[in-house]
Amino acid sequence: MGRLYQQRLNLTEALALQQLQLEYLARLEAWEPMLDQVKAKVQLAELMPTAQAARTQGFLALAATKTGRDDLCQWLRQRAELLGGAETLVAERPVLAQLWPGVAPPAQADGSGGR
Repeated sequence: MGRLYQQRLNLTEALALQQLQLEYLARLEAWEPMLDQVKAKVQLAELMPTAQAARTQGFLALAATKTGRDDLCQWLRQRAELLGGAETLVAERPVLAQLWPGVAPPAQADGSGGR
């Protein structure tokens, strides 16, 4: 992924790369790197389509909670919920259920246990 940052990307590519990077780092549980330059990441998220912006801010909120940045988590979680709805976000990305304990991820019909 590091080589991608050496390439000149257009806005659409930069937005897609940010989303991919955050989801990848979340799978690795690399919470601190997710919050590097968080202000710039939030600004980029504001340029994304609504659903993508909600997921991005949800992943940033998850990183904030995992690193003990509760104020940042609360702010990002509220923004994500406003844009995408907790139920929708959890249905799309079950790992985000950690942000909304009252929202259960959908049951897996094949018994695979998630993504």
